[in-house]
Amino acid sequence: MLAWAVCICPFLRQLGHEVPPFGFELPGVTSISCDLHKFGYVPKGCSTILYRNKELRQHQIFSCSQWPGYTVVNPTVLSSKTGAPMAAAWAMFQYMGLEGYQNAVADCQAARDAVIAALEQLPSLALIGQPDMSLLAFASKDEDLSIFDLADQLNEKGWYVQVQLASPHSPAAIHLSISHFNCPHIPSFVADLQETVAELMSNPVEENELLAALDHSMLALLMEDFDPAMLGQFQELMGLESAEGGLPADMGAVNQLLNVLSAKQREDVLLAFMNELI
Repeated sequence: MLAWAVCICPFLRQLGHEVPPFGFELPGVTSISCDLHKFGYVPKGCSTILYRNKELRQHQIFSCSQWPGYTVVNPTVLSSKTGAPMAAAWAMFQYMGLEGYQNAVADCQAARDAVIAALEQLPSLALIGQPDMSLLAFASKDEDLSIFDLADQLNEKGWYVQVQLASPHSPAAIHLSISHFNCPHIPSFVADLQETVAELMSNPVEENELLAALDHSMLALLMEDFDPAMLGQFQELMGLESAEGGLPADMGAVNQLLNVLSAKQREDVLLAFMNELI
């Protein structure tokens, strides 16, 4: 089970929303994990995992006495670890309380509804699916509007949205995770989203010369025998200059390139890039 569902769905039910079955009431669910920093609003480094029964849980526990040192028994993969995140999580739970988390979820749902209402008024964008929670994604349904250029322009205005590359299951999209801290800023985001879409529709960003010249299938073919040494060559051919932080300034072109590659090719490119970056 995803942490989002664990942190949100129980409170949605308490607030009277219809929520599909989840958790251990479904026979196929054998474990539930949760990263508490997402919607529990605690510092990173504190996660939980629950198992349907002890028989399943025992396979996680590590025990070793086949060495000359002390016997080791650990319930998790990590051995020595700090208790600070757990103490911070406990403090946040005490501070928020049940009512606090209910209010946070209610605010997130209202913010989600505001974003969906705005998307319905933008004919060039389309909501993907029917989200039950405050997690949603939207794609472009107008060939003159690049979802990657839209993300770049929103980033320039201070909205650091996450792009999703196309997959066999969904088109390229922008992904939004609306948390309690985002809620007060949703009206400003919606206004900037509407403004940015209008700007791009009236004045589209010029397509990268290499991407425009090469057929997408040709690009994918060129990357079949990818070698890390090719990374700099592609960046140079595409005219991409790295910004101060190491990422190319034109991420729209980078995402357009990644979008036409297979999942394996994307991974090869990203691994090579990360290796150079660090």
